Amino acid sequence: MDLEELKPPTLVEIVQSHLARLIADTGLDKLIPAHELTAALEDISLGVGQLLADVERATRRKVRLDLAVHDHEGFPYLSRFHGWMQDGFVMELPSELLPMMRRLLHTPPSAWMIDTHDSLSIIARSSAARASERALATLMLFEGIRANLSVSTYRMNGGWEGVGGCNRDLDALAWNRTVNVLEMPLHKDEDDMTFAVIVVDAMRRLHELAMSMWDAQKLVEELAHECEERVRVEMVLRTVDPIDATILRNALDRAQHQQAIPDSRLPHEHPLLLRGLEENAIYKRRERAIDKLRQGRKQRGPVTLAALILETEEAHA
Repeated sequence: MDLEELKPPTLVEIVQSHLARLIADTGLDKLIPAHELTAALEDISLGVGQLLADVERATRRKVRLDLAVHDHEGFPYLSRFHGWMQDGFVMELPSELLPMMRRLLHTPPSAWMIDTHDSLSIIARSSAARASERALATLMLFEGIRANLSVSTYRMNGGWEGVGGCNRDLDALAWNRTVNVLEMPLHKDEDDMTFAVIVVDAMRRLHELAMSMWDAQKLVEELAHECEERVRVEMVLRTVDPIDATILRNALDRAQHQQAIPDSRLPHEHPLLLRGLEENAIYKRRERAIDKLRQGRKQRGPVTLAALILETEEAHA
């Protein structure tokens, strides 16, 4: 690629092209009428402008993205988008989507998707790209790394929670890796900056962080015992309704003397799972969920995207 001649497509073209190809790969174009898909793509493209305005505003104010995504008043569109990305992995999937998602996960990534991912670090660092394109590439690079870290900790089956890890640690790790990428100058040969290479390095840093946290916890026997309990609790929470699990995880953070989110703000952190729930409803739902667990009621485990990814990997192992 000649970096001097790099001419990124417009913001709308990037979003519409990526989503249209993703829809075709998943087979959604065969289930949803064409005019509805066109209208949805146009609506999403308009919303991206508001999202990127938040990203650019955070950049001007020198607010780290991993902090901005939790500032619901200062950056409402950005925080909602981040919440959607995280909730998407753990909310229960509709039964009609399961065959489609399983087929997609068993299919190797398309060449266009790999090329798109690899171009993110180039566009984010290129002075030839417009500010909106750089903002989009930076955001997607951050969220892409963050999503891979989420799946990686899910594979640990409670091990990440067992060493005291939490979602905010993953946000910080993803942002630090993004900053590392942004600080690297562009080269003619970008083979060492493909998205796969960036993710592998982030995984290595995650492993190092987990090991350092584990070493620190071995010094405190009581804390280590509590973390073992967290492993057990996390695996139980994966078998209950995702909404209940989200509420209970937050209550558990408070019980473990971590920074729990007030019930009034919790729906902002989880805009897909807790949409429309008020503080009183969250309190009542938490109490009912605790009663169910105490009574040992068996519940049907939800089929989530994270569970499907793990199922696919185990099938290919």
